[in-house]
Amino acid sequence: MSDADDPLSANPRPLVGGQKRLDILDAAIGVIVDRGFDATRYQDIAEASGVAVSTLQYYFGSLESLLIESCLHASERDYQKARDLLLERTDPWDRLTFLVGSFVTSGTPGMNWQAQIEYWRAAFTRPHLRESLIRDQDRWRAFFSETIEAGIEAGVFTTDRDPALIAMQLNCLADGTVFPAFARNPAFDADAFLAAAIDDLAALLGVSIDGG
Repeated sequence: MSDADDPLSANPRPLVGGQKRLDILDAAIGVIVDRGFDATRYQDIAEASGVAVSTLQYYFGSLESLLIESCLHASERDYQKARDLLLERTDPWDRLTFLVGSFVTSGTPGMNWQAQIEYWRAAFTRPHLRESLIRDQDRWRAFFSETIEAGIEAGVFTTDRDPALIAMQLNCLADGTVFPAFARNPAFDADAFLAAAIDDLAALLGVSIDGG
């Protein structure tokens, strides 16, 4: 991908600001969730962060670069948290069920999740955002594929299906729960949905879960 295709390439100073830059991103996430990606203005973020508009422009180069980096920062915060929790688990099935349980939304998505949804929505009308979106999604999905591959290698899982395809199925399944959960659709029973997903996954991977 050329620099011209990178949505963050408009930012001439990507490393300026240190901790203050991160504090700005944290504040911007709240504004994006409250106002939406398209309706967020420099002045909104300046008021939320206590940083002058001129400083925001110096740090980020453009409003769009600031918005994009904020949404990706939201994803990074959740990614690092999930990674740290995953490292505490060694059994492949335990790791996989933890991931599925973590990804399946049972209530209103958290702020980081909502910021990521705003980024998805923005990418629908801004094709130049999609490569960054795909890279971010691929990184999350690697949690699934790497865990499944490790389980197969250890002899814990047995399947004829491509682990990458299973990972994509799980990723799509989990992401899809955010919509009925956020809408509070009474037909969506998160606990029953999760239990069914775990049962189906066990059957697919040759895992016996009889007896709990």
